[in-house]
Amino acid sequence: MSRTPITVLLSAGTLALTGCGVHRDLTVSEVGVNAVELLLAEQSGNQLNLDGHRLRFANSNGASGEIPLTGTIRGGRYLIVFTEPGYAGPPVIQSFVNHRGSSIDGIKVAETFFPPDPALPNAAFAWAFHVRGEGPTRYIFPFFFFHDVTDRYVRFGPTPRPPVASSFAFAEDGSLNGARRTPRPSSLLRATTVSIRSNRDSSNVPISPMSGRSESEWTQANESFGELTP
Repeated sequence: MSRTPITVLLSAGTLALTGCGVHRDLTVSEVGVNAVELLLAEQSGNQLNLDGHRLRFANSNGASGEIPLTGTIRGGRYLIVFTEPGYAGPPVIQSFVNHRGSSIDGIKVAETFFPPDPALPNAAFAWAFHVRGEGPTRYIFPFFFFHDVTDRYVRFGPTPRPPVASSFAFAEDGSLNGARRTPRPSSLLRATTVSIRSNRDSSNVPISPMSGRSESEWTQANESFGELTP
């Protein structure tokens, strides 16, 4: 099978092809207590059907969970998986409202889906958040069959951290050992999250997210769901 025709047709040469699987750059980009942000870090003209892809999590206390993703996401856009107080139903497509009042594409899950950290002031579990899956097979005339593949994760908190079955190599250096998320203390104040750092211009203005492929490219900061990390 030729690598070039499929790659060029899909994204002007930006996607990696292995066999019939096209690797897509869907990544966890921000993690809060009650919300997880996903980013399709590709050109704006690209689009990913989320059928067949899942968000998984695990912590060092033995808790774990996963949900199937649904809908579509465009290159450079965000999707927020979030809980809502009092909601106990299945995952549904619903917009997420961030701290600025902006609506972001989202999937609402049950209030208890993400377990909390310990209540002690300085205690924290280690966490792993992983997006992985294979989309439905597609066909490009005259004879190319392929499917989209995702496999990206982040781990943070004290060691040992939960194991992740993945071919993705997340470079860890311990810089997130003390990372801890906090909820919004009030409607006027922002939560603390773990998020991918931003590349900055000569005036120190955020212009794009870093790759998130190494722990050093992540930070603990005020929430910025649907936006670059300030």
